[in-house]
Amino acid sequence: MARILIAWELGAGLGHLTRILPVAEALGRRGHRLFLALQHLGAARAAGLPERLAGADLAVRQAPRWPVPRGPHVSKVPTHSLADVLKLFGFHEAAQVSAVARAWREILREAQPDLVIGDFSPGLRLALGERCPMVVLGNGYTVPPAGRPLPPIRPWEAVLPPASLEAEAEITRTLADEMAAAGDRAPGHLSDLFAGTRTFVCTVPDFDPYAAHRSEATVAPFNLPAIGPVVPVDQRPEGRVFVYLQGDHPDLPILLEALRNLGLSGIAYIPGLPPSLRERFAGPGLEFRDKPQPLGELLPTVRLLVHHGGLSTAYAGLASATPQLLLTWNLEHLVTARGVARYGCSIVTTQVQRKNVGTMEKALQALATDPRPRLAAEQAAKIVAGRAGPHPLAGILAACEELLAA
Repeated sequence: MARILIAWELGAGLGHLTRILPVAEALGRRGHRLFLALQHLGAARAAGLPERLAGADLAVRQAPRWPVPRGPHVSKVPTHSLADVLKLFGFHEAAQVSAVARAWREILREAQPDLVIGDFSPGLRLALGERCPMVVLGNGYTVPPAGRPLPPIRPWEAVLPPASLEAEAEITRTLADEMAAAGDRAPGHLSDLFAGTRTFVCTVPDFDPYAAHRSEATVAPFNLPAIGPVVPVDQRPEGRVFVYLQGDHPDLPILLEALRNLGLSGIAYIPGLPPSLRERFAGPGLEFRDKPQPLGELLPTVRLLVHHGGLSTAYAGLASATPQLLLTWNLEHLVTARGVARYGCSIVTTQVQRKNVGTMEKALQALATDPRPRLAAEQAAKIVAGRAGPHPLAGILAACEELLAA
């Protein structure tokens, strides 16, 4: 059996983890030796990693970390292309790039993989070079079209500003120097660092920021729970919501206060929830859960979904006919939220628009009382169900086996 390294390097959402775990499970059942290098080991445990891969020949490691950009200034930095985002993580700094590449090479020496599978793992792609084949998984945002300069992330922009072009050139030079020092051939374009021997873009055109620039076919997101028959929203328990936000989301305190003021109840999964907020808002209304929730079972029981705009959560909301309040925090979330907004079943707000508790209460009330989002959500669920096609997992596994056989 083969030795396979499966990695998740960048990105905070659970979508990266839920995309690679089904692949790991299937490959483990086939008897392959698995090495998992993951950004958030705690999130992996919360998602049931030990149980889901019980019996597999498995080793789990912490993936090398890039410095995470934090602070109020980060949201003010304009990000027009993926290069702008990478620069926030230090991809233009030779010392930082070398440190991450060395850490990945150590993992590669330990794993000795016959195949690598990566989700949003450009540092691993850099360190790997052409030593063995790689399968790349990702959503539209994390897999820009390869073999060309980076297109704008913002679908409403046609031309990148000079600063974004310079950021791409600067990062490309830094990566080329690192690869040359390691004896590897540098990619022709920065976008090539996000592509593999085989690449699977798991998204739908509504949520793909590069839809206008992408020539290769995408596959449907497969990291979604099975959602049974759609329950009309007005037949669900009144006043129930589901909240999924990160604990450091800047508008979390405002949202929790607005929910309490309106008397809304339900369930919240908030990784990294500050103890002060848990203590302040604990009560009979909103129940805080410490593990990822089964959206397939939960969403048909609530009347409103509140989240930051992750692709998987947004798509599950559409499939379950659940109106959504999207509190976008970054550009990737805003692009996804605009895709949801086309269906008329959501309210999308940015940090600039969310000024106080009163503003949040108005958004929640509009979704809870106006029948138009509810009817639009039910129509959206029919559209999503009509698009259902073959499950992509079989094709991904076939590609893995073909590359191993070759």
